[in-house]
Amino acid sequence: MTQTTILLIEDNAITRKMLRFALEQDGFAVVDADSAAAALRSLAQHEVGLVLQDLMLPDMNGFELVQRLRALPHGAEVPILAVSGLMSKLEEARVSAVGFDDVVAKPVEPSRLLQIVRAHLPAAGGAPAASEFGEGRRMIVADDDPVQRKLAAFRIAKFGFKVTEAADGLEALELARELRPTAIVSDVLMPRLDGFGLCVELRRDEHLADVPLILVTNSYVESADRALARRAGANDFVLRTPDLSSVIEALRDSLAGARPAPTLVGAPDAELDRERMRRVVNQLERQVTLNARAARRCAFLTAELSVLSGISEALASSDDIDAALQQVLAACLDAGGISVGALYLVEAGRPHVVSFGAASRLPEQALVEFFERTALLDSAESLAVVTIPSSVVDHTHAEALLAKAGVASALIAPLHYRGTTLGALITGSPSAEWATEDRVFFTQAVAGQISQALALAQAFAAKVESERAARAQATVLRSILESMADGVAVADDSGAFIHCNSAAISILRGGPTVSPPETWAEAYGLLHPDRVTPVPASALPLVRAMRGESLDDVELFMRRDGDPGGVWLSMNARPLRDETGASHGGVVVFRDISRDKTARTQLMVSDRMASIGMLAAGVAHEINNPLTAVVANLEVAARDLAHIAIAGSGGRSFAT
Repeated sequence: MTQTTILLIEDNAITRKMLRFALEQDGFAVVDADSAAAALRSLAQHEVGLVLQDLMLPDMNGFELVQRLRALPHGAEVPILAVSGLMSKLEEARVSAVGFDDVVAKPVEPSRLLQIVRAHLPAAGGAPAASEFGEGRRMIVADDDPVQRKLAAFRIAKFGFKVTEAADGLEALELARELRPTAIVSDVLMPRLDGFGLCVELRRDEHLADVPLILVTNSYVESADRALARRAGANDFVLRTPDLSSVIEALRDSLAGARPAPTLVGAPDAELDRERMRRVVNQLERQVTLNARAARRCAFLTAELSVLSGISEALASSDDIDAALQQVLAACLDAGGISVGALYLVEAGRPHVVSFGAASRLPEQALVEFFERTALLDSAESLAVVTIPSSVVDHTHAEALLAKAGVASALIAPLHYRGTTLGALITGSPSAEWATEDRVFFTQAVAGQISQALALAQAFAAKVESERAARAQATVLRSILESMADGVAVADDSGAFIHCNSAAISILRGGPTVSPPETWAEAYGLLHPDRVTPVPASALPLVRAMRGESLDDVELFMRRDGDPGGVWLSMNARPLRDETGASHGGVVVFRDISRDKTARTQLMVSDRMASIGMLAAGVAHEINNPLTAVVANLEVAARDLAHIAIAGSGGRSFAT
């Protein structure tokens, strides 16, 4: 079987990943696009069987994109499903008009997505196309809700029906008499003439008595309603679903003769009308009750959202946390009917109380003693809201707390954040029936928001303090680096210089280069100590440090413009490591040792000259000793000769 390719157009990466996974798990091939431009390219390059398109895209309106997709070759035949969250009534009405085949509401449940996708793909084995089912047949859709009416007409029209819309039962009846439709789909609860009444009038008309009529409802759910629908003459009575699958199935069966149109039997017209009115009144009363309950719930949720948003805004914009909490939590008095309230907070291991409303009747010490004695917050797992009085709390401590607060009941919601106990929110009321479901949810929601806001405020405070400490430390380090006579250069693992101090700039006669490490030796004229051989890039101390090596006392020679003598450098290098020990660059410390090098050379020459002098003195000494001996011997010999001469001459001297 050939694998169907689906083009998924969604700019949200998380949603796109989730949808792609669900589709691929079901055997589809997926080509995804995160923008309208990418979608247009993909549809032009790939043969796709279906398109899932988000309505909110960064570079084009979704309604414009579907028209562009339809204009592409084969784009007119491809099913395109709109994927969207909350839509306005205008947007819902535009969906069918601009070329979408269906709507998938966010958040998308995977099984529901697959069901909708497969419903729009051709059936295996050459089954008839869905359009053949209603081809050449006229349909009337009656509903007083324009959005529901438009969507129903849109979905039914996909099956080939020519659909005419009616705003109520009376208009539908007039259109039926004029157009003689193949079938009618009608809502039940409508003004002027409801669905039951439309059934009765339709069956009384001899020209329309056999026209199939399907009643659709999302409110009439009792068995008596279904029985009344059959008595009134409806072919079927189905619940409304987002895709109208029950309606389509009932239509198919009715047109095939599986569900014939019933006749009005079993009760006089007056009795049927009375029963119809009773069901309508009953339904209206039910709807009024539901609407009133929904209105109260909406009002409560609106107040809850207002308080929650106020907490976040106040804590984020105020430096005084206590004042911000007092200001915002005071709004709970009107929103939740709270007469007394307080926050019991644990800060640095010490209790602290923030009161609001009439909490002056609830002394801070009373709350501190209550929590210390009851140990309510000792367990980080106790996240549930606690009702006072209740069996969870000791009656003695509970009654004492209520008496001091001047209330009949109270709720305590623990404040936790990631396993850390921050304190508790306490709300009370003079009413003994304070712990209703709505109030418990309200207190829990406010407590959860306060917990996150407090944790966020603490994180901000810690961040500010750490930044202050980091700035102070950076200032000290900068002062140290700038006062050093040695040059310091720091590079990251890509070879980009992060810092060079003033000494480095002075020695190098310029700032750090932006060239890659492979060119550093040539850029700075670095040579081996023979002052002839260039240093390979891999042998440079900083490059070796970036690889994780540590080096000490590496001497290199550097040629500099305008300095014929060049510069001798001594370098130490170390890897630049983070707190985990991983290397992310290198640090090199170097200094100009040219004077030291010259001084050492001069000292070496002096040492050699001294050695030569000592050698010459030694040689002279060794030569002088034999000469002295010779002179002394000559003097002795001369004296002896003189004595011999005197003796031979009879005492006469040669001199005479």
